[in-house]
Amino acid sequence: MQHMEYQKTLANGQIEKAVQTVKNSLTKAAEEGKDLYVVLLDYRIQPAKYMPSPAELLIERKLRTFLSSYPGQLKPTFDVERAREALRKRQIIQN
Repeated sequence: MQHMEYQKTLANGQIEKAVQTVKNSLTKAAEEGKDLYVVLLDYRIQPAKYMPSPAELLIERKLRTFLSSYPGQLKPTFDVERAREALRKRQIIQN
């Protein structure tokens, strides 16, 4: 019986931590004037350590999002200046 009590205590701690994380995120977003629904979407689609995201667990499929959550994934994988220069040359040729 003590084993079950221990598991319940661990689960309660994990739930409390998740609630605190969401509260902190929403508070910070409200202070910065960000859209609260985007913050919630971002939380729901983030996979946990070694687990799928909460939304994936609920609907049993991957969710699509309009923007990557990781800043490292937002950086271009090509040379931006080189691409700009190529576009400028094409514009000059077309004019």
